[in-house]
Amino acid sequence: MILFFKIVSLTFIVFTFVLFYRTVDRKTESAIDPLEK
Repeated sequence: MILFFKIVSLTFIVFTFVLFYRTVDRKTESAIDPLEK
């Protein structure tokens, strides 16, 4: 049961990190895009 809880927690952390990273990456692309053009 504890192992299951650890797996769920780890999956949730990774999912949150990926979601946060993609959001920051989009903002970075939006900020850099006008400078390139």
